[in-house]
Amino acid sequence: MLFAPYFEITRTGIGKSTSLSLVILFTSLFSDSTSYFCNVSVGGDPSKWPKLPDLPNSFKSNIEINMLEESSTLDAVEYFDNLGNRVALHTTKEGLDGVAVYDFPSNEVFYVTHGVCLVANITQRPEADLFGVTESDGFLHVMSSSTALKFGQQYNETYMGTDIIRGINVDHWRSCLHWNRSNANFTVDYYFSRSNSWKTSSDFLTVPVRADVAGAYITADGSTKAIHHIYEYHAFTGSLDLDSNPDVFETPPGVICKGRKKTKPVPDFPKQFYYRQELLVSGIVTYIDVWYIEKYKYLRYDSRPLRPTNAFYTTNPVTEILDYNTGVYFYKDNILGNCTILPLKKSSFGAKLNHPLTNHTGDFMLGMQNPLELFYLDKGYTFVGTRPCRELTCDVFSAIKSNFVINGQLDPANTTIEVFILCTDCGLTIYPENGQDVPTVVPVMMTLLADSVGYSETIQFYDFDDSDPDLSVFDVSSCYNDMSKLNFNLRLPGRLAIDRHTATLELTRLKLAETMGIEITRLQNLRIDIDYADVYIHASLLDRTPATCKVCYIV
Repeated sequence: MLFAPYFEITRTGIGKSTSLSLVILFTSLFSDSTSYFCNVSVGGDPSKWPKLPDLPNSFKSNIEINMLEESSTLDAVEYFDNLGNRVALHTTKEGLDGVAVYDFPSNEVFYVTHGVCLVANITQRPEADLFGVTESDGFLHVMSSSTALKFGQQYNETYMGTDIIRGINVDHWRSCLHWNRSNANFTVDYYFSRSNSWKTSSDFLTVPVRADVAGAYITADGSTKAIHHIYEYHAFTGSLDLDSNPDVFETPPGVICKGRKKTKPVPDFPKQFYYRQELLVSGIVTYIDVWYIEKYKYLRYDSRPLRPTNAFYTTNPVTEILDYNTGVYFYKDNILGNCTILPLKKSSFGAKLNHPLTNHTGDFMLGMQNPLELFYLDKGYTFVGTRPCRELTCDVFSAIKSNFVINGQLDPANTTIEVFILCTDCGLTIYPENGQDVPTVVPVMMTLLADSVGYSETIQFYDFDDSDPDLSVFDVSSCYNDMSKLNFNLRLPGRLAIDRHTATLELTRLKLAETMGIEITRLQNLRIDIDYADVYIHASLLDRTPATCKVCYIV
């Protein structure tokens, strides 16, 4: 590209420096209304000119832009990817960094500076003339790199001879450019390294070294303004180096672009799963294991408290089994063996309020969160691109949650949440425990940031498994004494081809619970034996949940 822009987002939109910097070097020579004259002298016999340099389909370049009329310098890094249909510009001026990301499939450009993002339509911005936009089957695509650099035979380049720039042997080309939209008129002098007398650091034989742009354009008030920009190209390469810079074509992490098109929906999560969670808050790391079954309204939550809390006063590993059918949870100390049965609270893991009931009566009713709600993915999320996480390529969905309740904070706060989900379209395959090659939704990481209260939280998800659950993980028999259990045996005559695998046990448990009309968690310690004539089913029937803990409403 012939330039890299500096842009500034103000409360009213993109600052004035954008319109100047973004159009100067791709603007074309205007008509006779400007006083500037573009002078091109033919450099000898055209048949003896060197061949116009070939440009790669994709490139990366550092650019130093010296704007002489402003006595200022801007540094930029440009990433141009014709095959990927995307462009990114990273700029620095007066110590301020800016990013512009051009998403041609969605016809959007994202300007980010000071942590603020502004979304604009590419075809309505001057950059449409800069990069060149073509349409095929209704889809926009960036044009070739020669169009972006405004260099090539279609621009009537004239060979001006050889020169030395920054000590580098170069070929000098000149052209006149014209842009009607800004009434602009420019001479562009391009200097490319000479392939036969200079070896570059690039993997490309001939690279741009300098572009010198001088001319004038008509401002909004009708006056003429002269400009003179010199663009110094450094480290030009045909490789984008995405291995070390995988997110250069994405908006920065934690930045929300309001009004961004929703190009990819949040995927539906499985209705049952297990995962291990690593939670990092304020330099403290905790680990949690979670089992979830939406159909049976059961949750299990294993953790180790960092400090003794009211009612339990333990730092031993504990298990909480939450039963959203009966409104209770079982709190078990896995070292001492103690177990307490308590009513669910609105702060219980996986709990959600019935807000209409809350608003009308002042009371509230608890329910269990669905899978998306459990991962805060219920609404308002926008796909912002792919990013690496733990060497995995992930789809990233972002949202700002207003009045979000932060753990340990009394007052709600506006919170930016980003959820990383394994990209199933990126060549990665997940093999569940059953060994089948089945695409599945796998959460990888989540970040929460509430700047107003200085809170940040990072959650890593491991070992996500959505295979059929083992209901024995919800065993609460240790919470009942022998007087509250009934051990029983069933004998079924017949020589059946039956196994003792987990799937068989679970099907047996479900059928028994259905036949007896009870909650499946009341059937525990299930075992199956067989002999030559009969099948034997052994199990324990637990008493009902204590009535004092069985609630529908919590005040």
